[in-house]
Amino acid sequence: MRRDGRGRPAGAERAGRAGEAGLGATAAIGVPDGTDPEIPRGQRAEDRSGAGHIGRNTVNESAQRLPEIVLTGPIFGPGTELLREVGSVRQLHQPTDAEIDAAVRGADAAVVRIHRLTGDTIRAAEHLKVIGRFGVGIDNIDLEVATDRGIPVVYTPGANAQAVAEHALALTLAMLKRLVFWHHGLLAGNWEARWTEHSDDVVGKTMCVVGLGNVGRHLAHLAAGVKMRVVGHAPLLTARAAKQFGVELMGLNEALAAADIVSLHAPLTPETRGLIDARRLQLLKPGAYLVNTARGGLLDLDAVYNALYRGHLAGVALDVYPTEPPDLTHPLFRHPNFIGTPHCAHHTQTTMDNMGLIVAREVATVLRGERPLFVANPEVFEPAG
Repeated sequence: MRRDGRGRPAGAERAGRAGEAGLGATAAIGVPDGTDPEIPRGQRAEDRSGAGHIGRNTVNESAQRLPEIVLTGPIFGPGTELLREVGSVRQLHQPTDAEIDAAVRGADAAVVRIHRLTGDTIRAAEHLKVIGRFGVGIDNIDLEVATDRGIPVVYTPGANAQAVAEHALALTLAMLKRLVFWHHGLLAGNWEARWTEHSDDVVGKTMCVVGLGNVGRHLAHLAAGVKMRVVGHAPLLTARAAKQFGVELMGLNEALAAADIVSLHAPLTPETRGLIDARRLQLLKPGAYLVNTARGGLLDLDAVYNALYRGHLAGVALDVYPTEPPDLTHPLFRHPNFIGTPHCAHHTQTTMDNMGLIVAREVATVLRGERPLFVANPEVFEPAG
């Protein structure tokens, strides 16, 4: 890729932030009315300079070596083979932070999953031309340092939306229907519990969706399909746009107070960290349910446990945690009305294959000296002033 004197890729016009519904402050919680999350604002698909022409073998034609591409974890489906067409692929297996740092230092491209890519690692990687995120959230990558170095960070907005939304609904239904309780009761021979215990109805409940990006909108559609009322919070979304998704838009506190179920789908930013704390939990109706399939840092785990222990929350279901893997000695994990899954909401075969293909395509595009479509820091493509 040709770079200007400041190390930034040169010759590309400014593009809007791709897939805004799943990224940064925009995510927080929505997409501006009329924005197609699959195409950056101000750019038509046909205007994208060769980014879809992955088959052309134009990588470093004059270079002495193929670009080295480091994967910090497996990339599923045809993605790895696509990357092998443009470079030498090295996959790490359950690497430590030190092993990631050492591998990325000599790489031309790095594709990360859950592992962190720190500013120090990015600064030390002299040949690094592109960072790929196998996923949507980029809070595990130091975007500021990457941008300062002129390195595009590409990602896969929308690729996991349906799978995560389905998982959030499944957790909701499991709590309301007390599936884990009934399952363990049956295996324990407690057949008589059916005469004294009960579950809850779904139809007519109010679900509050916090964050109306790709996942939040998919969930709103699914919840409406089982005849829930859907309210939501999305500061950057208009009420008219939200209505198109079947959502009554409200302020956050108002939406929480109206909810029987709260499902979190906001990105983790400095503004959203600890969004659901003790004060906001008190706004919920007694007996409300809480679901989080977005980022663990959105809630205060101790406050959530206290609300569950006191009975203010009837159930909590989490797929993400403040630290991962989580500390299983925390009392929340022993509460009978807690359901947990290991950050696997997006782990369907179709979703994983699609994510692998998208991130590989975007990384290959940059290595060919072309402009990617899904880039978290489009400012690196600005001509030097």
